[in-house]
Amino acid sequence: MDKIVLLDDTTVLRQRIEQVINSTGHNQVESYNQRHYELSREDVIYKDAKLLIVDADGIKLNWRNLVQDLRQKDYSRTLPIILVTANVSLNMIIDVSKYDKVDILQKPFNDMKLIEKVLWNQPAPTLEHVVNQEETQVSGGSNDRVKLVWSNDFMIGIDQIDREHKLIIDHFTKLYELMREGKGHTYYHELMTFLISYIDTHFSNEEKYHKEVAYPGIKEHIKAHRVFTNKIRSLVESSKDKTVSDQDLININIFIKQWLLHHILVEDMKVANYVNDDK
Repeated sequence: MDKIVLLDDTTVLRQRIEQVINSTGHNQVESYNQRHYELSREDVIYKDAKLLIVDADGIKLNWRNLVQDLRQKDYSRTLPIILVTANVSLNMIIDVSKYDKVDILQKPFNDMKLIEKVLWNQPAPTLEHVVNQEETQVSGGSNDRVKLVWSNDFMIGIDQIDREHKLIIDHFTKLYELMREGKGHTYYHELMTFLISYIDTHFSNEEKYHKEVAYPGIKEHIKAHRVFTNKIRSLVESSKDKTVSDQDLININIFIKQWLLHHILVEDMKVANYVNDDK
């Protein structure tokens, strides 16, 4: 199973990072303080690891030596690394740029910025991973820890697409609130009706824009749209003529939240960066 390794000696920061990471669906986070890390075998620590997050201020290990050492080992040569620090200098930026897949997250940071960094360094969640995650109750568990509401962090700078993104996030927020009140079941079919109409309009607008700007990643982007569309249509079909269950609510909650976070903060941001770089 994929996992994220967290290296940090600060309990408060470690707990916060763990909660935010868990909210993205990556529920296997292995945390190490410096003593535990030094007493453990590195090949065991990094077995199946997909990301390393290091509090560069909270450990005594020199982050440069740590990164250099990891890049020399087969099991960690290509491991994405996020360095969390309040002390970002020009020399640090230059040093980090020498390595592939090493990123910086500057303190103080908000939860959405951490989520963006984590998702940027992770593959898109698969349908199996998203839908089959275990939840013990509707309004609880790790996926409730970061409430998904519209903010400037989601803006990619393309007005029409930003407005459409806000619309679907507002609907998700409504689902979230109703689930917390125990009223999500009555909203389920209304949400599904909205989604069927929304995906046809929004994806069509996005793909038209991609063609207009000659976005080179259009084929993969369209493929992601088709995956989402097929899943929503499947959920609508499976819920016809039946009572909406708690598991139905859990499935749509997890699926939409994870897909939105990755698609907007990563895939759609790639389009915005392409357009801005081309200006």
